[in-house]
Amino acid sequence: MTADSPSPHGARWVAALLISGVGLAGVGYGLATRPTPPPQPVVFVPQQVEPRTGTAAEPVLASPRPAAETSAPAYEPKPTPAAGMMIDVNTASAVQLELLPGIGPSRASAIIESRNALGPFRTVEDLARVHGIGPATVEGVRPYVRIEIASQPK
Repeated sequence: MTADSPSPHGARWVAALLISGVGLAGVGYGLATRPTPPPQPVVFVPQQVEPRTGTAAEPVLASPRPAAETSAPAYEPKPTPAAGMMIDVNTASAVQLELLPGIGPSRASAIIESRNALGPFRTVEDLARVHGIGPATVEGVRPYVRIEIASQPK
């Protein structure tokens, strides 16, 4: 073979380059025509910046935001009877009964209905006769409950 005659290997290289170029063009076309999602809006929330005071050597720390600006409401625990305060379940109102741990509005009204229908409670364990009150609730309210039975007139 002479330098002027084409080599059989050269034709293969040319064919390979043409095929790969067509392939790359197809990939480029596919990428160029692929649908793109619409741009999402960017929302900037301005922060309140307090004026800097002090010298350049000492850092100025931002004060925490007041509680009024927080988005989540603060958890307020249910009040319980004060230390030494006892609630008489035979005379207590629904609001007073709701101070007991584990007793909400529906259980408080059930206690009052049971008290009116079946008479006064004689022991703390008698609270278990109320629908929705079990042994665990009875034990939870035991430190805060007293039972006083009014004397019957003769």
